[in-house]
Amino acid sequence: MTKLEEKIYDLLNDLTDSALVDMWNNYCEKNSYSEDYIYRMYDFDEYYKDTEPHQIASDIQGDSFDIDDQYFVVGIHGTKSYQYGLDAISAIDDLIGYIIDSRECFGNRDIEEVLNDAAYTDED
Repeated sequence: MTKLEEKIYDLLNDLTDSALVDMWNNYCEKNSYSEDYIYRMYDFDEYYKDTEPHQIASDIQGDSFDIDDQYFVVGIHGTKSYQYGLDAISAIDDLIGYIIDSRECFGNRDIEEVLNDAAYTDED
């Protein structure tokens, strides 16, 4: 990992869970990654409101879903829940790469400062 990647990673880890999920969801929306979008558990009823009960049961089969978790992701392999946002993020390295390549800070001033800091532009 470069110094810049490490610094962005550290900043992402310092975010609150909710702020990190919001940033990830913005990234997913910008790249049309709907299957990686992270929902809050309080949105579960709204998400599934027009779904037949048997389909919901099919989606959440197994031990990968707990209604007491904070987040859920609906993907090709069904619905999985996560207690922490970082656990639900499928590719943190991709997010870091996107932030660096696109110079997109998602409104985060700390990330913006690092992207503009000449100390991080030189690669190791």
